Amino acid sequence: MDIFKSITDNVPRVKTTDTLSAILDMMDDAKLTHLPIVDDGKLVGWLSETHILDIDDDNLTAQQIALHEDVPAVVSDQPLTTVISTMHIFTTDVVPIIDKKNNYLGCCTAQTVVESLADSLGANASGKVVAMRFNTIDYSLTRVVDIVESNDAKIYSITTNLINSNDTVEVFVKLNIQEVSAIISSLARYGIEAWELGATSESNSVLMRNYNSLMQYLKIDN
Repeated sequence: MDIFKSITDNVPRVKTTDTLSAILDMMDDAKLTHLPIVDDGKLVGWLSETHILDIDDDNLTAQQIALHEDVPAVVSDQPLTTVISTMHIFTTDVVPIIDKKNNYLGCCTAQTVVESLADSLGANASGKVVAMRFNTIDYSLTRVVDIVESNDAKIYSITTNLINSNDTVEVFVKLNIQEVSAIISSLARYGIEAWELGATSESNSVLMRNYNSLMQYLKIDN
């Protein structure tokens, strides 16, 4: 997935001369707990709300306290999964993006990552999502595809989610059609539990669940 689709310039840039008090106000306005420090177009530091609140003197500047910290930056030629992994490792919902010369390009946020995932999964395309549930040993992607295509439908994307200690797999299929009752009936004839996802919020819940599963998959223990 293209990392550039997730980059936003809406994250405030902290200047080296900004005071901690001013930076806390920026964080509060942006509803973020981490912000990048940018000087002359270069990423030079990183600040967390927790770090600032541990310091008694809020008249200190970013340059005085933060330029020595590790910055969870990702180079723009890396895949989006690197951004997601970095968010998990650093426990942040904001990751600065730079080029190979350390020029600051913007940030990826949890929201922009989810939106990119939604696009890649076809969540914004016209068509309904059908959910299915299998015992893991009974799951056959080939059978699912055959049943869908036998009903003159096409699959935009398929995502899966293992539950119940990996004994059960949920499958979410985004289709190119709005009327899916025939497909659900066909699946039922094969003994496959299936239902249509109703509201957009339910589809978004599935997307967020898969996002969280991906975060867990990419977890690296310190």
